[in-house]
Amino acid sequence: MTVSGTRSRGRAAHRSPAAMAWQASPSRIGLDAVDVHVWRADLEQLADYVGQLSATLTAVEADRVARLGVQVQRDRFAIARGVLRTLLGRYLSCDPDRVQLGTDAGGKPCLENAALSFNLSHTGSIGLFAFTLNRRIGIDVESASRKVAVDRIARRFLAPSEASRLSSLPAGGERHRAFLRCWTHKAAYLKATGAGITSGSLSRFEVSVAPRQPARLERVAGADEVAAHWRLEDLPLDGIDHIGAVCVEGGDWRLRCLQFGGEDVS
Repeated sequence: MTVSGTRSRGRAAHRSPAAMAWQASPSRIGLDAVDVHVWRADLEQLADYVGQLSATLTAVEADRVARLGVQVQRDRFAIARGVLRTLLGRYLSCDPDRVQLGTDAGGKPCLENAALSFNLSHTGSIGLFAFTLNRRIGIDVESASRKVAVDRIARRFLAPSEASRLSSLPAGGERHRAFLRCWTHKAAYLKATGAGITSGSLSRFEVSVAPRQPARLERVAGADEVAAHWRLEDLPLDGIDHIGAVCVEGGDWRLRCLQFGGEDVS
């Protein structure tokens, strides 16, 4: 099955994060069964379009925006939700304000009775939006400058083997970045499965930790075969001081990274 709203390009081979580039938005976008698209949006640069993007929101979404504490939070949430609706509208060939969004049993946004799966994550001024067909998908992004009590949190929330591997790394920047990378891997997997991020859920499975080790779901407690049915990928965000990962069901998919800009606002 293919979902297409506009120009589809040729197949891209699987590449490492360092080799991936964020491509300019094509005039047509389409997904087939092996495609995973991740879009990056600079929520600060899109501030000039907050009115247009806010106009795509439902009354419920607008009310949620209004309840947020400060203006910058309201604007960024509205922009992120408007970008999501704009992209969903392009994939589904409909106006953004006509996209019917629901939530699953775990509160995760979803489309009802649709092959298109998606997930989003935003922190500060960056938003990431992931799309695929007939696969569960999760995405997470963290600021590399986020202050974290790495050793204490790792011991309390992560699997013992993960905490041990982290403690073996040099204290300081390398251990801090490895922890955040580990955290994005775990959050992306939990978001893909629809499970909530709790102390218990984080310790029930293990992901790769070593800085130069490829992203990988290594083990799921009580279900050894599950890990082989998921694939994790780091995202090329080093240049903007963020760490991100996407997790998708199955291993036979190809990743394409795309940049959302003001020209993409309907």
